[in-house]
Amino acid sequence: MKYFLSKFYTVLGSFWVSLMTVSFCYAASGVSDSTNKTKMKINVGIYAPFSNESAFIGRNMLGAMEIARDQLKSSVINYEFYTLDEMPNNAHATKTVQKFIEAHHINVLVTEGTESGALVAPLAKKNNIIHFCLTDNTIIADGKNNFQAQSLNHKQAAVLIKSMKPEFIAQFKQEYLSHPVSEAGYAFDIFQLLHSSALLALKTHSDFSSQAIATHLLTLESGTGVMGRFNLDKNGLFYKKQIITA
Repeated sequence: MKYFLSKFYTVLGSFWVSLMTVSFCYAASGVSDSTNKTKMKINVGIYAPFSNESAFIGRNMLGAMEIARDQLKSSVINYEFYTLDEMPNNAHATKTVQKFIEAHHINVLVTEGTESGALVAPLAKKNNIIHFCLTDNTIIADGKNNFQAQSLNHKQAAVLIKSMKPEFIAQFKQEYLSHPVSEAGYAFDIFQLLHSSALLALKTHSDFSSQAIATHLLTLESGTGVMGRFNLDKNGLFYKKQIITA
């Protein structure tokens, strides 16, 4: 009888331990799900060359923003990146970009070059999203949906040898086994500014939106990025001095 009771209590004890373990795991899972649900999601699209001989430009832009996201390790915002290979500007390209925006619920779209920027600018207005174009053409910028990043003597795909933040070049080379080009530097700086604006928007706007981010973007102070010292105005990001070396 004593042996039976001892065995009974052993089984009962094991049952309670198992039950507590399952309950704890479920609770932990619930906390994780709750944490993920409270994070604001921002979908960033990149419309740039991702094929042929210019594919390195798009890959540099994506790689730079991934580095920026991983460095920030935001606890309140989750960033997802989506890419679309650049196409010749025509009606088909416009429809494709529009579908891209709709399919991935794009909040921020980054483009490279004046032609791509000109194609996307009206779509940014139509969809009320933020569009940043890497170009020296100010016609694209409107200070509401469309912004630009430019510097003196802008040169496309120039190899980034020097930087105000040399640690970026070192990390890029380590992760992607190649030197970054100018578009990577611009993309990194843009992402940092967008994140700062998004944090401010979360604090001051109950109805978080792309326009709330844009509003705070224009109020950010001048600073120093990978591509050098910059100013922010209604057109976007302007670097005071060109520091890249091809």
